[in-house]
Amino acid sequence: MKNSWNSILSTPEPEKAGARTASRLDFQVCWSVHFALDKYDEEKEEYAISLEFHDDVCYIDNRENPNFLDFFQVKGKGKSNWKINDISPILAKLLQHKNNLPNYTRNLTFVSNIRCEFHPDEQDKVSISTLSKKDFQKLANSLSPQYSISQNDKIFFEYTPISLEESEQNLKGYFCDFLQKHIGDVNVDINKIFDAFVQEFRRKSKTYLTSYSGNVKKFIESKCITRNHIENLLNRIISGSEKKADWTYCRAYLENNAFSTQDIKLIRKNWEKYEAEKLYNFENLSILNIENYVNIELENKELNEIISNLDVHSQNIKDKYQLVYENDFIRAAILYETILGLS
Repeated sequence: MKNSWNSILSTPEPEKAGARTASRLDFQVCWSVHFALDKYDEEKEEYAISLEFHDDVCYIDNRENPNFLDFFQVKGKGKSNWKINDISPILAKLLQHKNNLPNYTRNLTFVSNIRCEFHPDEQDKVSISTLSKKDFQKLANSLSPQYSISQNDKIFFEYTPISLEESEQNLKGYFCDFLQKHIGDVNVDINKIFDAFVQEFRRKSKTYLTSYSGNVKKFIESKCITRNHIENLLNRIISGSEKKADWTYCRAYLENNAFSTQDIKLIRKNWEKYEAEKLYNFENLSILNIENYVNIELENKELNEIISNLDVHSQNIKDKYQLVYENDFIRAAILYETILGLS
């Protein structure tokens, strides 16, 4: 494990491209979510899917001992087909991996909601090996001299039906079908779980460190989605649907302690947000720290006492664990865990 990860993480990443529009970022993130859900069903090994590491998406076959990497360029587009000259710079980016990580690079795939001009309508995925000699030669000639390709290369062009403008709406139905397949009907707010799930992909796609070399755990935590992450999500949803904190009980205590209507609404909003993140909990250390603080530090305190000193406890948690959450979120989290402990 150490040697393969050291080689992968110590290899400099290609230079990042310019800023992307919000719609194209969402398209890429939503395709990544779709891909991760598919891989959960297809693969039993503990793989990892990294976002914005060497490329838009990188599939790592085994998080413990990587044998190969698959790289994906994921690009949304308007209506007209991709021309060969349009995709040559994209293909060049993919081909860099053969030079940078020659011992690990396996498949190189260009993914888009629009087919390439040589892409048959009846096929979602085509290999460079199936291109006509004319199209292959045109593609090869469009590349800069430092890049060479052959029809034996594992290069693919994949069409996805995910819409550029409505990528998240397209994905939500797929996500619900995935949950129905694996856990059936559960008493949770699927919309909130879905939002939290997608937000974690966005967060990891935007997280950058100057170096991951020698720190596999940090790399996995900050940049990857793994099979175990999704397994935990399913388990948390099942357990969360069986036992959730009672908001009505909490609201009555807040009203008795003279909290304003506006403050109660704010706590309720963050209560729901925390509940979704707690259910979803992608090994979120911040959520675990809040749980531990309430269960240990506040174990013998009365609910009225906790409510009276809510701001103090919120600040204590924030300072102790260096949390990035707003105080309103932490206040709601404290109340949620306290009420849950009483049930």
